Amino acid sequence: MRQILIADIDTEDLEDLLLQIEFSFDIKFERNELGAITKLGELFDHIESKIDLEDKADCTHQQAFYMLRKSIAQTLQIDKSAIGLQSKLADLMPRNERRVLLRQIEKHLGFKLNLLKPSNWVDTSLMILVLISFATLFYDSRIGFTGILISIVGFRVVYYLAKELKVETVADLVRKMTRENYIKSRRNSTTFNKNEVKKILTEIFSEYLSSPVSR
Repeated sequence: MRQILIADIDTEDLEDLLLQIEFSFDIKFERNELGAITKLGELFDHIESKIDLEDKADCTHQQAFYMLRKSIAQTLQIDKSAIGLQSKLADLMPRNERRVLLRQIEKHLGFKLNLLKPSNWVDTSLMILVLISFATLFYDSRIGFTGILISIVGFRVVYYLAKELKVETVADLVRKMTRENYIKSRRNSTTFNKNEVKKILTEIFSEYLSSPVSR
């Protein structure tokens, strides 16, 4: 575990992280609000102080699981006892029905799960096309810009039609829910568990930076 300074994080990555945190914890950062903050620990403390909700020592992961299990059971019209933390999402949502079932589950939940992605080979192919198109700009701008435009349209289409799962099990999805929709994953959205916040923030930063972080 290494100490991370705010200055160690790429500006664009940090902006993406802060947007995710704003959405998940239902807070808003003002311009230059974080200017004096230099360490992750300070940032985590600041975020915690901005969550103006009642502190309640209950488990958000548990509540998210019950919420998700109920939504899946209602959508599939099965007994909720058949759905456990280790249940495979691919079994619950067969590929050919996945997009329709997911929309119904999200409707029950009241928020998006951001669960699907395109096949790796499709994503890689489009990335290669982008790189080739940028390189071509130096030799033939018309062909280069055409390639970039095709890539942009291609990315929009494949993500719209995506059917591959980003996570494998119900437990994985529960963790994803609590990171990306923390407040909405709680039974009572006017409360939060103060003890969970720093742990979830650490998970968010570790996932983005692809390395363990410490305060």
